[in-house]
Amino acid sequence: MKYLIWTILLLLLSGCSQTPSQFVLAPSQQINETSANNNTFYPLTIEDLRAAQHLIQIHKKGDPIKVLASNQNIKQVLKNDLIKRLNAHKATFHGASYQLNIKEMLITVDQHSLKYESNSRIQLQIIITNDNNTLTKNFKRNGNSYGPLTADLAVLERDFNLLLGQMLDDIVQDAELNDALAK
Repeated sequence: MKYLIWTILLLLLSGCSQTPSQFVLAPSQQINETSANNNTFYPLTIEDLRAAQHLIQIHKKGDPIKVLASNQNIKQVLKNDLIKRLNAHKATFHGASYQLNIKEMLITVDQHSLKYESNSRIQLQIIITNDNNTLTKNFKRNGNSYGPLTADLAVLERDFNLLLGQMLDDIVQDAELNDALAK
């Protein structure tokens, strides 16, 4: 009987171990779409400063590390989303340039036999240049999750996109950045 239970458990676990190879990046948005559709031009540049371009690392003892990337252009996704948020908040640039540097965007998953632990880290840097003044500000967010069996990519995507959306809202609503843009 014990052998049968372990066999069934192993079959269930092996069926859950299929990991998709792509990650969908879609920051969660809580913006008014009508105000976000204003086609204002923003002098916005995005730079990806990460050493590795994948978004997920899955560590499982005894196995090589699995990495998952996004099939989307991450810089373009962030640019489009940030422009929507800036439009929704009616940001004004008054000749300022806006640069977003991606310093870190990574989910690390430690996969154990019967559970997983994940750690999501995002670090973005904003540089606003206006006349002879430059303001540089860093934003960081971390998130952790734990669960039984294997990590579900859909749950990791949802949690990461929510975290990223919150960070982009923090950036757009930051008083110091908005003051620098308005000068």
